[in-house]
Amino acid sequence: MRPVFPKDKLVYGPFQIEARIQQNTEISQQILTVNRMGSRVIRGHLVVVPIENSILYVSPLYLRAASGQLPELKRVIAAHGDRVVMEDSLGEALAAFFKETA
Repeated sequence: MRPVFPKDKLVYGPFQIEARIQQNTEISQQILTVNRMGSRVIRGHLVVVPIENSILYVSPLYLRAASGQLPELKRVIAAHGDRVVMEDSLGEALAAFFKETA
């Protein structure tokens, strides 16, 4: 099944979403704070999920302790439409977008 996007509505592509994530001051500030504390934040790949006539973008956020252990999944960044959120889990990120329709 091929998604069909409305011509009268802007649908952001992956590069635009990456830019919106980087420009989000709340997310950037949280990442900067963790990096200053000695841990390393690692962003996972941006996953593109078509949903009806829109796209959901999801990117995991891993944290590697200063001691060099394996990175742990700590947060999830998600974008849908004009909104970008960072939550503790994928479920919480989805709830931020779709709780009105659930």
